[in-house]
Amino acid sequence: MLDLGSILPSLLENITRLLPVRLTFVRPYERGVKFSCGKHVTVLEPGVHAFWNYWQDVESVSVALQCVESQKLALTTKDGKTVVLSIAVQYSIADAQAYWTAVQDFDQSLLNMIEGEVSRVVYKKTAAEIIADPQRFGDAVNTVASRTAKKWGCEIHNVSLPNLAVAKVIRLVGDALPT
Repeated sequence: MLDLGSILPSLLENITRLLPVRLTFVRPYERGVKFSCGKHVTVLEPGVHAFWNYWQDVESVSVALQCVESQKLALTTKDGKTVVLSIAVQYSIADAQAYWTAVQDFDQSLLNMIEGEVSRVVYKKTAAEIIADPQRFGDAVNTVASRTAKKWGCEIHNVSLPNLAVAKVIRLVGDALPT
């Protein structure tokens, strides 16, 4: 026996796809981007917006403060020591159009770009310099990364190192790698 409650939402969604005009809601903490015929772009402020079903599409993005954290990275410093760290990035979206059109897979691209900048900064500093002032280290990364992030519609508010330690690396010689 069919349960009307389970099929009704998908049935209504499919019926509204057949209508020539649809409505979309952009919430107060979002900005929308309307694409027309795949190229014309309009930024939508919070509110109700109508669009043509077959040749227009709307995407929304949260403009609220967000945070992503990397996995732990093991990097070699200027003095040859290994530091293990993770990076936390606080950011918000300032330009919804750039967010949707300048980069694909935003969160992963942001982390990859920040990790690259961290790697460059770590390579230029000693372990003692990094451990002594991790906030200054984060600020140095933030300054460089903010330029690229701005092109993607992102404003970086803070880069911090929630996990930071100097590690002693032990390499075993002669052990066969598992196959």
